[in-house]
Amino acid sequence: GEKADTVEEDTDASDPQQVKANELVARYKKKMPVQSLMDVLKEMMEMVNSIEKYENGIASKLLKKIGSAYFDYKSVRKASAKLLAELDFAKTAAKMFKYLNKKGIFSNDNVWFPAYYLLTCAWNYTDPSTELCTSICEDKGFLKMILENIKHQPYRDNQKNKNVKYILKSS
Repeated sequence: GEKADTVEEDTDASDPQQVKANELVARYKKKMPVQSLMDVLKEMMEMVNSIEKYENGIASKLLKKIGSAYFDYKSVRKASAKLLAELDFAKTAAKMFKYLNKKGIFSNDNVWFPAYYLLTCAWNYTDPSTELCTSICEDKGFLKMILENIKHQPYRDNQKNKNVKYILKSS
């Protein structure tokens, strides 16, 4: 697995989605009962599933916390990954990655970080879960985009760039 870097995100306190995302992030604690963790992960993933535009910081914020749970709650990694599979992580990942690729993953940090946290979650949570691996493999959209990244010659030619290297490694 790969641990995600940190980034401070701009937020708009007047945006109801930002407010809800901030509340969910605040509910996440490094030490909380497992059922509370599962509840907050479920709500976070459901919110990610509902997002239409991913460059406003909400997806980054939520996926960053979902990714943190992988490291903070090692004993429930498999259950967390199964939950993500049940909540259509693969379908959302395909929709999100397609959107971010159209924007240009490296165009700016508002596009890069959601892609980074998405791939980090996919990379890490597929380790303990055959359900999540299967759902990603069965979702031809996400799998196809990952394979396209690996084949993308400009990425292959620029592997010395740490962000490009991460995209290739995590794909």
